Amino acid sequence: FQTTYLRPIVVYPKVLKGAANFATVQNTSPPLSRTYGNLKDEDRIFTNLYLRHDYRLKGSKQRGDWYKTKEIILKGHEWILKEIKESGLRGRGGAGFPTGLKWSFMNKPPDGRPKYLVVNADEGEPGTCKDREIMRGDPHKLVEGCLVAGRAMNASA
Repeated sequence: FQTTYLRPIVVYPKVLKGAANFATVQNTSPPLSRTYGNLKDEDRIFTNLYLRHDYRLKGSKQRGDWYKTKEIILKGHEWILKEIKESGLRGRGGAGFPTGLKWSFMNKPPDGRPKYLVVNADEGEPGTCKDREIMRGDPHKLVEGCLVAGRAMNASA
């Protein structure tokens, strides 16, 4: 048994400067913006899925979370439902059910029973980790969304 040691490669600055002249593609333009249907890369809602930013309150506020949330909630459940319906927002499940329609089913006249908002983060699909990453990287978006959804449905608990 014989061990072979590799010698470290030393690259001198002059070599690197000369190598730049051999490049076949020069990246002088800004990176292309990717699109997915009508959405641009800049339109992403969850901006911290890779934990590149602070997930705590201060960091989430710097990324735009909690901006005018109080004003939205104070506009009332009818306004929120109208906006959600007009937006065309759909669920993240496979059926893509319209969110505004689903929320309006819950918003019925009070009958004395409490209304609950339940957040189901169970990832029953094999090999999926989307919900876990959202909760870990952007937890304030989840809490903020729950407050708005709860107000739209007149949830009491």
